[in-house]
Amino acid sequence: LSSGINAEYGGIKTEMFGESGGIAEMAYHAIMSSDIEARRHIFVNVILSGGTTLMGGFPETFQEELCKVARPLHADRARIKTVSSPERKYSSWIGGSIVGSLSCYKNAHISKEMYEESGPSIIHKYMPYGEVELLDH
Repeated sequence: LSSGINAEYGGIKTEMFGESGGIAEMAYHAIMSSDIEARRHIFVNVILSGGTTLMGGFPETFQEELCKVARPLHADRARIKTVSSPERKYSSWIGGSIVGSLSCYKNAHISKEMYEESGPSIIHKYMPYGEVELLDH
């Protein structure tokens, strides 16, 4: 995933996305920015989701690349396991629909009518500083 042009991945040149070193390195840095006690649990529960991960060989290559990034720095302590279910194309939508159906989020949504009345600026009433502000309706 960080090795440049790879025909298997549709000719994607990953270096063009900046100095990140690729998706595996970005995942590694995200894991390392989490709580130190959670890291070992996250390393063995990396879940791939989204349609792009359905490209041939993506899960295996990602696993291999993540191991290359993590193991030299953490030697044998780093057990790494990725999970890639066949339904991963829809994982984000499924997760969003589950969260959206929870009772604690019933007042934290924007209805079609509210959007049509206020337009896109309605989001600023709910998330003026990046946090959800519940409104009574």
